[in-house]
Amino acid sequence: MANTATAQTALPVTVGGHGPVIPVVVTMDTTGSDLTVYTPDSDKVLALVGITFAEGSANSLTIKSGSTTLVTLELTTFQGLSHKVGGGAILFTAKGEALKFNVGTAAVSTMIVYVVQAERFDFP
Repeated sequence: MANTATAQTALPVTVGGHGPVIPVVVTMDTTGSDLTVYTPDSDKVLALVGITFAEGSANSLTIKSGSTTLVTLELTTFQGLSHKVGGGAILFTAKGEALKFNVGTAAVSTMIVYVVQAERFDFP
């Protein structure tokens, strides 16, 4: 098996006045290899606006904008993360840079993430 990210049909939903929201199914089982989750248009910023997953073993998830690490989550066994769409953005990539994930353990991690791209985001 290999790391995969598969964009699904865009949802007729907006976040921060922008849309559509694009769900991406991500499966990772290989460590030390960045997986490009989604690449925005060159003149757009990508916002991670939702994520749902749970781990069956201790693991880490590094989230990057291009090659720049934004955050590394250290997860214990049976710990997960859920942020529903509509709760605001979790993080942003730099303009035109891909959202990338990297896992620290060779255990199968499957998650769904939701992204939206725009030239800029204005949140109240």
